[in-house]
Amino acid sequence: MKFPVIMLLICCCAVSAKAQDSLVYRLGTQVVYHPYDLFTGFQAERENGTHQHQIGLSVGASTTFFQRRLYPQLHYQYGFHLVKKRWIQTGPLARLSLSTLRFNKQSSHGRSYQEEAFLGAYVGTGNRSRFRFSAGIGPAVEQNWSSAREKFVHSISWNTFAEISWSYAL
Repeated sequence: MKFPVIMLLICCCAVSAKAQDSLVYRLGTQVVYHPYDLFTGFQAERENGTHQHQIGLSVGASTTFFQRRLYPQLHYQYGFHLVKKRWIQTGPLARLSLSTLRFNKQSSHGRSYQEEAFLGAYVGTGNRSRFRFSAGIGPAVEQNWSSAREKFVHSISWNTFAEISWSYAL
């Protein structure tokens, strides 16, 4: 299992070293719709030629602010520009999301964990200041503690997301 990961890192470094002249860093905000909550947060991007890497941290707005339970989500997204003109960018994306929700403060196992993997597409407009819409679909794995079984119970389902974001090149 270590060999494919090491090869992937070497390939990514080789691609990054090749296109250092077109390296752009961005910071921005995002609003992400999931069927179970609306997430708002911040993101950081690294754009390297046609490759775009994005990492973001957000919180579920309705759960965090109205129900007063922190619902954080961390995501990594890779996008490949099929079309990259001065004012428009579009292409496929792959996204991994991790989130957790504490629903019972009395129990040490009162948490729900969600891992999601999405494939989708994005469309962005702008050069230095960029607005972007992305959407995707993929499997989601939810883990909850079962008191009856005294172990984590997994459930797998299909999930979607839609994101509107704004970022600014540094």
